[in-house]
Amino acid sequence: MQHHIAILEFFILDGFLHRSKDLVNKTIKQSSLNGNRTILCYCLNCDIQKKHILFSLGAEPYAALPGFIRINNKLQDTVIYKLMRK
Repeated sequence: MQHHIAILEFFILDGFLHRSKDLVNKTIKQSSLNGNRTILCYCLNCDIQKKHILFSLGAEPYAALPGFIRINNKLQDTVIYKLMRK
């Protein structure tokens, strides 16, 4: 049996913030229908909104890239999240 891994990257415009969880969830469900059981997402540790969406959909931290991005002269960690679908 072959399993596929999908990478999900998304950004949220302020005007769609109230619908962001539903939009991301629909994308994940469509990916699952295409045979992707494992979905990896990543975001900066300081991106509270994106982390909230990922956690609310059942994603768990999988790996971290410490100090991977510099924002305003401060290093930020990039966290990779893993979401398993049945």
